[in-house]
Amino acid sequence: MTVGDSHIQTFQWVAPIYGLFYNMQKRTYRKTLARYLKCMNLPPHPVFLDVGCGTGALCSVLYDMGYEVTGVDPAEKMLSVAKRRNAGKNIRFMVGNALEGLPFADDSFDCVCAAFVAHGFAAEERQKFYREMKRVSRGSVVLNDFNRRKSILIEAVERLERSDYKNFVNQVEDEMREHFALTQTIQIGPGTAWYIGRK
Repeated sequence: MTVGDSHIQTFQWVAPIYGLFYNMQKRTYRKTLARYLKCMNLPPHPVFLDVGCGTGALCSVLYDMGYEVTGVDPAEKMLSVAKRRNAGKNIRFMVGNALEGLPFADDSFDCVCAAFVAHGFAAEERQKFYREMKRVSRGSVVLNDFNRRKSILIEAVERLERSDYKNFVNQVEDEMREHFALTQTIQIGPGTAWYIGRK
């Protein structure tokens, strides 16, 4: 069993359930990007990679904004939902696992993002995750994830998913500083933040 296999199996199973929240996720991402995208300091016509893209909601919003975007996820059933939901859009969806190495050359993307992915990994897995995201980015890495504001519901769900949520929210800023020359945290919602790292 390779690192992260238990998470992959979990998300294979819950893919249809996540698909039910696709439109809600798109609305949330659209609102967030409209307000905070300028904080990424992106070049004109940026190229995005969404790591752990799931059902493709973030990819879809980025595409609708006119950007080139690729989504990778290790769970093929998640990608099946993403491809169906984004039929007719020129979004590249691929099987890929950041913990095992992404199928891209160094510095391939202007911005590499991951939404609600990093908190699911154990601390040593997160180190691999940060390194691989940094490797394929020529600019920014953005984690859209939970912040320290406690939620009984989120804690219950994360226990079911066997995530490292509690440690992640307490350690993520220090972890990011270990890997990136410049870091920034932006509180984007009551329970969420953007953790931005720049090379």
